[in-house]
Amino acid sequence: MTKCEKLAHTTRDLMVKHLPEALLLALVVAAPAGAKPALWEEFRDIYLGRNRSDLMEYCSSGRKINQDGGYYFDPRTQRKKKELMTSRGLSIEMADAMLAGTAAAMAIACPEVR
Repeated sequence: MTKCEKLAHTTRDLMVKHLPEALLLALVVAAPAGAKPALWEEFRDIYLGRNRSDLMEYCSSGRKINQDGGYYFDPRTQRKKKELMTSRGLSIEMADAMLAGTAAAMAIACPEVR
């Protein structure tokens, strides 16, 4: 298991326990052609691959929030998630990448979630 995969799994546990409504919207910037994938892209690919079941939980949570009239990607909730992640030792860069990667994966897996 790669470092990103371990971190994604740990963060998933953290979010499920402490932030059940789940994740994110962060600015997503495309990497230049031929460049190593950006960190957010690595997280996106992890959620679309090995951690797909976690992604489906986030999608389900997002649908429920939307049904209740809420906005899954609420900026205040995003800030709280980022603060929680950084208070647990993640760098700001890593927290931003995880949130952006999850948002990108959700845009593919459950584009109806807003």
